[in-house]
Amino acid sequence: VEAVEAVEAVEAVEAVEAKTTIGAESSESSEEILSTEDSSTKKDDTPKTTKQLIEAYFPAEKITLSLFKSDIQNFFTQIGKISGQKILVDPSANASLSLNLQETDLHEAIHSILTIYDLRIERREDSFFIFRKKAN
Repeated sequence: VEAVEAVEAVEAVEAVEAKTTIGAESSESSEEILSTEDSSTKKDDTPKTTKQLIEAYFPAEKITLSLFKSDIQNFFTQIGKISGQKILVDPSANASLSLNLQETDLHEAIHSILTIYDLRIERREDSFFIFRKKAN
C-alpha cells in the first residue's frame, strides 16, 4: 500500500512539473510572438537615402543662388545660411563650381551638387557632414 501511495505521489509531482514546464514554454512562446509583433509594428522614420535625408531636414523652398568660380565649401555655407542647418565640409571634398540657380528647389540643388561632385551627406546629432564618397 505504501509503495502504491509512493508511486502515486511521484506521478502527481511529475504531473505538476510537466504542467509547470508546459506553462513556461507557452509563456516563452507568447513573449517571442509579442516581441516579434512589437518589432514589426515599430515605425522606423530614419531616412534611408540621401534624397530622404535632404527632404527630412532641409526646408522645401525655392532658392536663388549665383556662384562664379567658387568652391564647394562656399556652396554648402550658403545652403547652411538659407536652410538654418549646420553643414561642415570635409577638406577632401574640394571642388570649384560656378552656378546660377534661379527659383530652384533647395532639395534638388543639394542633391544635384552631391551627385555631380560624387559627395555624400551624413547627419550626426545636429550637424550635417559632407564627404567624398568612399572608393569601392
